Amino acid sequence: MKQLYLIIAVTLGMTFITACSSDEPATDNTVEELGLTPAEVVVGEDMGEFNTELFKAFAEIEDKDDNLIVSPFSVSAYLSMQANYCSETTRQQIFKALGTSDLDALNSFNAKMISNLGKLDKTTTLNLANSVWYDRRYSLKPGVKDNLSEYFNADFFPCNPRQSDIKDAVNNWIKQKTNDKITDFYNGDSFISMVINALYFNGTWKKQFEKGSTEKEKFYVGEKIYMVDMMKRTNTSEELAEGNNFTACRRDFGNGAYTCTFILPEEGCDINKFIAGLSYDDIASLNFKNTSCDLYVPKFELRGKFDKLITVFSSLGIDNLDTPLVLTESERKNFDITVYHETYIKLDEKGAEVAAVTGDLAYTSSGIILPEFKLDRPFIFMINETSTNACILAGRISKFK
Repeated sequence: MKQLYLIIAVTLGMTFITACSSDEPATDNTVEELGLTPAEVVVGEDMGEFNTELFKAFAEIEDKDDNLIVSPFSVSAYLSMQANYCSETTRQQIFKALGTSDLDALNSFNAKMISNLGKLDKTTTLNLANSVWYDRRYSLKPGVKDNLSEYFNADFFPCNPRQSDIKDAVNNWIKQKTNDKITDFYNGDSFISMVINALYFNGTWKKQFEKGSTEKEKFYVGEKIYMVDMMKRTNTSEELAEGNNFTACRRDFGNGAYTCTFILPEEGCDINKFIAGLSYDDIASLNFKNTSCDLYVPKFELRGKFDKLITVFSSLGIDNLDTPLVLTESERKNFDITVYHETYIKLDEKGAEVAAVTGDLAYTSSGIILPEFKLDRPFIFMINETSTNACILAGRISKFK
C-alpha cells in the first residue's frame, strides 16, 4: 500500500451546484441544488481564482515559518459588502479581484449562499452573519441599509462608540455567531463604523478516524522533527489525485456537500515556494480517483489573527476601502480604515470545526482622537451658584510647589 502523509494545506470546499443524477431513491440527507442563476454560477466559479490568490497574498506577507489559516469566503463576503458603498474606482477593483463585473449577481449570489448553505447537509453546520456598527451621529449612505439587509442579512447597530460597554457588545455578537470560538476580535478602539462578517462551520467526516488508532508520529519541517498526534486509516479507500509536483487527498464531510482537500508538495519542495507558484487551475484540474492507501493526518487546533489586510488587498489591486457612512469633506480628508481577520480550526477524528471573522474599523481624526481639554498651563477657575451665578470662589493657578 502506498503511504501518504497528507498534512500540509487544508481547503474547505463547497459544492456550489450539485444535482442528484443517480437512479437510486433520494435519502433524507441528499444534497440539494442551491438554485443559482447562470450569472450567479459565474460569480461562484470566478471566485475560485480569488480564493487561491488571496491565500498566496497572505502567505507572502505573514511569517513564512508559522502556520497560516485564512477564510477566503469570509473575506469575499466582506469585500462584497464593500462593493455596495465604496467609490466606483474601488468597486471596479473589487470586481476585478473577485472575477465579476455584475453587482446585482454578486449581491444575489451572497444572498443565496447565506440563505442556503446551512441547509445543504443536515449533519453539517454552516452559519454566516454580517453586521454594521456605526456612530449614531452619522447617516448611512443611500441604499446601504436596504442592500446589506436584503442581500447580506446584515444587522445594523447605531451606537455611541465612546460608551464603555460597546466593546463587549461587538465581541458578544461575534462570540455568538462563531459558537464561542472567536471572543475578543474588537480591541475597543474608537470608530465611526465597523462592518463585520462572521462564519462558523462544523462538519463530520463521512469516513471518520478511529480515536484508538491515533498515535504519536514524526512531523518533519526541514531538519526539525515534531511529535504530533497522527490520525490514520489503514488499508482504506480515499480520493487521491496527482498534480505536477504534489499529491492531493479530498475527503467528504457528511453527504459530500462540503469537502476538505489536503495538498502535499513532493518531498524536498519548499512549502513557501510551492504556494507562490500554485494556481487555481492546478487545483481545479485535479482528477480525484478512489485509491487504496494508508492515510495519515495530524490532529491540530490553530488560530490566526491578522491586521495587514489593507496590504493584502493592495497586492490584489484593491485600494481606498470606504465606510457606509456619509462624511463631510473635512472628515473625508482625515478618514482611515483598518481591516482585521481572525480564524480558528480544530481538526480531529470526528471532523473539522471552523470559525472566521473579517471586519474593519473605520475612523476619522475626529472619530479616533477625542477633543482634549488638558489643564497643563496656567488657568483660572470659578465656582458658582447656578441660578444666580453668584461666584463662591475664583482663582488663578499659575504655579505649583
